[in-house]
Amino acid sequence: MQVGDCDFCRAPPPAERHMLMRTAVVGFCRFSYLGRGDWSTYRDITPGAESSDLFDRVAAELYAPDRMERRLATFAQITLPSIRAQTEKNFVYVVITSQRMPALYQARLRALCATCENVELVISPSTELGTILTPILADLNARHDQVLQFRLDDDDAIACHYVEKVHEYAARMAGMSAFALTFTKGLHAFCYPDEKIWYAWYEKPFQSAAAIIKFPRPDRAIFDIGHFAMQQRYIHIQDTNNVGAFMMKWPSDSRVITQDALPDHLEQIGRPKFNRAARAFFPGLDAVDFNAFRTM
Repeated sequence: MQVGDCDFCRAPPPAERHMLMRTAVVGFCRFSYLGRGDWSTYRDITPGAESSDLFDRVAAELYAPDRMERRLATFAQITLPSIRAQTEKNFVYVVITSQRMPALYQARLRALCATCENVELVISPSTELGTILTPILADLNARHDQVLQFRLDDDDAIACHYVEKVHEYAARMAGMSAFALTFTKGLHAFCYPDEKIWYAWYEKPFQSAAAIIKFPRPDRAIFDIGHFAMQQRYIHIQDTNNVGAFMMKWPSDSRVITQDALPDHLEQIGRPKFNRAARAFFPGLDAVDFNAFRTM
């Protein structure tokens, strides 16, 4: 289902917002969390069969000083400003990390999270993400009629109207037991160390970044399902009107995108156009020095 200019996507009057159902919108971030995730390291290992040696190796990589400096910098300059800038404050962003994280970085992460009232930080000894998420989701489901979930990495951002739009869709789709939602438009910055920074608009039919899901069962978490399985298994809405997310592309587990083989869903743009879009949808992003991330 694609949504553009139609009655379905127009906002209800402010007085009606949240009146149809008690809706919880919750975002999750695994910030250098030591536990099974979607890193390639885990792909050939049966869930539950991870050894302590494996986690020791992953911890050494996760908590390397240069990596932690990069991740704390992007979280502070990209992710958190987008959380603070939301026009709708009725949501929670849960940041999950591990007690294995060195105390110095725990303290810095705690201080960053304290700057935003919508952020809840969970520091856990568990390497089983489900044991952390289950009580959080149980509490939200006990207090709300429906719970909508999204995930946002520590180097990405959501547009300032994102949560507001999610609540609007939640009100209209309240009678459905399950659905997925994506905003097809957004921004990229490409920060690879061997080339100059470049920027692009993306427009992709089902964009995985900051995709939203309402599950039919209250015990399911967004990490239980692959990004693109949302559109394959659930009725889904594609909002083609509104900007959804910013994603930084730099050395990571995801595939490298090059300018000489630009995918069809990307439109390369210059920094001035990027800055204009950032000021409109991602306040503060226009002031970020992306070159600094290349050299960290």
